[in-house]
Parts: sequence; structure tokens; C-alpha cells
Amino acid sequence: MNMMESLAPMLHTKLFWLAAVVTLIWVHFKFVIYTYWKRKGIPHDEPVVPFGSTLPIFLGKSSMGNLVKQKYQKSKKYPLYGIYMFHQPMLLINDPDLVRIILIKEFNKFRDRGLYLNEKVDPLSGHLFLLPGERWRKLRAKLTPTFTSGKLKQMFPLLVEIGDELIKVCEKIIQTDSVIEFKDLNARYTVDSISSIAFGFNCKSLDNPNNEFKRYGSMVFDQSPIRNALGVFAPVVLDTLRIPLIRRVIIDFFSQTFKDMVDHRHSNKIVRKDFINLLMQLMDKGVLEEDEKSQKSNDHTKAGLIDNEKISMVEAQAQAFVFFLGGFETTSSTITYCLYELALNPHIQEKLQAEIDEHLAKPGGMTYDRIVNELEYLHMVFSETLRKHPSVPILNRLCIEDCDLPNTNFRIKKGTGVMISVSGMQRDPNIYPDPDKFDPLRFTKENIASRSPYVYLPFGDGPRVCIGTRFGILQSKIALIALLAKYKFSVCDKTSIPINYSKRSFTQSPEGGVYLRMEKRIK
Repeated sequence: MNMMESLAPMLHTKLFWLAAVVTLIWVHFKFVIYTYWKRKGIPHDEPVVPFGSTLPIFLGKSSMGNLVKQKYQKSKKYPLYGIYMFHQPMLLINDPDLVRIILIKEFNKFRDRGLYLNEKVDPLSGHLFLLPGERWRKLRAKLTPTFTSGKLKQMFPLLVEIGDELIKVCEKIIQTDSVIEFKDLNARYTVDSISSIAFGFNCKSLDNPNNEFKRYGSMVFDQSPIRNALGVFAPVVLDTLRIPLIRRVIIDFFSQTFKDMVDHRHSNKIVRKDFINLLMQLMDKGVLEEDEKSQKSNDHTKAGLIDNEKISMVEAQAQAFVFFLGGFETTSSTITYCLYELALNPHIQEKLQAEIDEHLAKPGGMTYDRIVNELEYLHMVFSETLRKHPSVPILNRLCIEDCDLPNTNFRIKKGTGVMISVSGMQRDPNIYPDPDKFDPLRFTKENIASRSPYVYLPFGDGPRVCIGTRFGILQSKIALIALLAKYKFSVCDKTSIPINYSKRSFTQSPEGGVYLRMEKRIK
């Protein structure tokens, strides 16, 4: 009893100081951090201590993309709108002209993304999407030649091979059931194609749905919404606590798999025209073979026009990893959304199938050049799919130098994060009338020319536009052509209308399954 009595004052003192610290933190958030936009004269959100504007994410009521879209819908009459992501004041850019300033005209002042990057804790975070500054510029210059038309043509047969395997699997499935869950099926197609291109072998997840590649790839996009939000809006928290954005088991799997394949190719002198071969050239020589021949003939080395610095194994692993992620979830979701919209709009589906049939009947069948240059209606359908369902719903940038924004009388200070709601603008009825309607004719040449190019940003824009855009489009179209040439798609009792987005993924992937009826076409 005496001991308890002697400890009581000490306990009361600790509780007092704890309450005092909590109160001070609350006061600092409420009256210092959360008055930033009011002091700047910018229309703003009313934050909740200590979450700022992110409370719906913590409560599991909203995904990041949907939260920012709601802020856009609430604030779109203002060119700029202030929000608070935890302790961080961030600026939502709503005006297309200002979007152009941020992404292109003043790019050097908004070059970085300001997202989580900690290569000591998470070595796979050192990839092109996240890298800042000069490291990004140098690596981008090295990797850009890997996505030229010539390189994509070399990869084309590998992708077609996976497309053929997709049809074989569909033939087996349809013998027992015409109702298919396409989110999983398309994920298996993209896993096989990306494992083949980026890691050097077809992991055969179409035949084995429980394949390790698909399992670990799915784990990346099925993470805590809180961890995702911290990685995007408050990476300093993860840095301070030394928490990797990607779980350690995922890091270890992809790192070891890539290293094993590189070692295998070196030992057996294997050359295959894929992405891993290009990365190996950058590891061995610091430059692609074609560029090496070019610089020898043009003496670019002496002029210093080509950087020959080799990339490390860890850097190569990170690039293969992000290439895998970029071609896995986003592509499989886009294919799924496209089939879903075509099932809801059979007249559009029939028109697209007529175009596909016409080109398949030509000598040589469906070639790379035809897919890229001739299937105009397919491209309109694909573009409209990405308008309604952009895989990446938010674009992030970090101001690295004070910048005056034209016609606003406002200077963005260095260190301020800015956001663009891609999904908000692309569902804005003032920009796209009747935005929930699926209408490929929005993407005729005339209609595209009639609106700002900065209200359609599924791949971003400017120097940091997605480097793998053309690969992702090609990968998606090969699957769509293969499927639509053989089958017709319709909704069924298990089809979720409207479709919902996962709250656990940074990308806008469909929640749960996407069930459609698939039947063989009668031509």
C-alpha cells in the first residue's frame, strides 16, 4: 500500500506532462499548421487535428483517389484550393492552365514528386517514378531508349505469345462456365507478360493462378490505406520510423528473382530481346548497344553528350520492379474496365469488333504497326476507358523553388506539395458532358482539339510523363484484340453496377471481382 501511495504522485506527474505535450501538439496543429492557407488567402478545407483532410482514409471510408476527387468537386470553381494531408499543407491545382504551368512550363521548379523514397530501408524505392533531381534526369535519359518503337517491336512477339495463351485459358474456362471473373484473369495475363519482359521468363500464372509472381504483385497493391497515405502525403513519418512502403518479403522476392535471372543469363550467355536484356546492357556498359555504336561513330563520348556511368544491380532491380508494377495492376485494371464498359454498351462492342475483324483479315494479320497506327476506334475506346477509370487518380509534385503562378497573385513556396486530381477533372461535367456515359467519340480528332490537353492526364504529362505509356497501351490492346476477336461480353447477375474502387490501393483497381458473361462469337 505504501509503495502504491509513493508511486501515485510520480504517475500523476507523468500523466500531467503527457497531457501537456498532447495539448501543445494539438494547439500547434490547430492554430499554426492548420491556419497556413487562411494566412495565405487561399480557399481551403477545414482540417481535423491531427489528420488534416485525411480522416475518411483512416476511417476506411475513402480511397486516396476518391478523397482528392471529392475535394476537386467541392472546390473546382477555385483555380487553387488548400488542403491538409496530416501536418502538410498541400495545394490542389484545379485550373488546366495552371496544370500546364506545373507540369511543363515551370517543370524545373516542380520536377520532384515528393513521395516516399528511402533506399536504405526499401532498396526497390530507388526507381524512376520516385527518384528526384539529377538522379532522375540521368536515369530517365538512360532508360528512354528502351521504349522506342524499335524496342517495342522486338518485344511485340513476346506479348502476342502471352495473348495467345490468354485465349487458350479462356477456351478451357468457357467449357465449364460462361461467367468469368475478369479482374483476376487479366491480372494473370499482365503478370505473365511483364514477368516475361521484365524478369526474363514467363511465370505461367495463366495456368497457375497461385503463382508467386501474381501473389507478391497483388500484395503490393493490397496494403494498409494508412501506409499508402503516409507514403504519398507524409513520407517523413515512414522515414523517421524506418518503415518501408513495400513489405520486406516483397522486396526480397523481387530483388532475388531479378538477380538470379541476371546471373543465369551471364552464366549461360543468353540473349533475349526484352527489358531485362536492356537493363543488363546498362549494368555492363552504362549505355545500350545501339547508343554505344552511335557514340563511337559520332564521337559523342568526347563531347560528353552520352553518360556512360553504369547502373548498379540494386538500381536495375528497382527499375525492373517498377516496370513490373506499372504493367501489372494498372494494365490489368484498364483491360477489365474496358471489357466492363463494352459489356454495358453492346453497340460500341460490335462496332469495335467490326474494326478488329477488318484488320485481322488483312495480309499479315494484326501487326505492331496496325495496332499502333490503324485501329482508330480501338484507340478511342481505350482512351475513353482511361478517362472514366484512370489507373493513377492523382498527380503529385513538390515545389523545389519559389514560383509565382500567373493570374493568381500567389507564390508557391519551396517545399509545398501540389496535387492534380486526374479522376476529378476527367469526371467533371463542365469538361466532359454527361461524364458517367461511356462515349468513345469524345476522342475523335475534332473533339480532342476542342478542349485543353491538360484535362486528360491518365499517364501524366511533361518530362515526367509515364515512360512506359506506349508499352502499357500496346500490352492492353493485344489482350483486347485477342479477346474481342473470339468472344462477346455481356453483364450478368454477378456484375457489380456501378463498379467500385478498392480503398486499399493507391491505383484505382476494382473492388472485389468483376464478373462478366463471355460467349463465343458467331461470325
